[in-house]
Amino acid sequence: MAGAVAGGYAGNQVQKNMQQKDTVTSVEQRCRTVNEKSQKLKGYDVTYRLDGKDGTVRTSFKPGATLPVKDGQVVTTPPVAAAQAKS
Repeated sequence: MAGAVAGGYAGNQVQKNMQQKDTVTSVEQRCRTVNEKSQKLKGYDVTYRLDGKDGTVRTSFKPGATLPVKDGQVVTTPPVAAAQAKS
């Protein structure tokens, strides 16, 4: 009986060693190219007339029907920023 147990143990160890040699480990890296298009508003190109002269400015905010003028120059800062600067 001891021979059968020893034989079974030896066979188990041989099988285990053979299976470990069959194991393959690999590292995979999976990449894909993503092409995305987006549109982002950079500002508003505004054409104005001041003192009989046409001009164009780009504002970061959506202008209303009129633009403010200070010291003969069109003000292109956002109204909120201008109000905060005075605080």
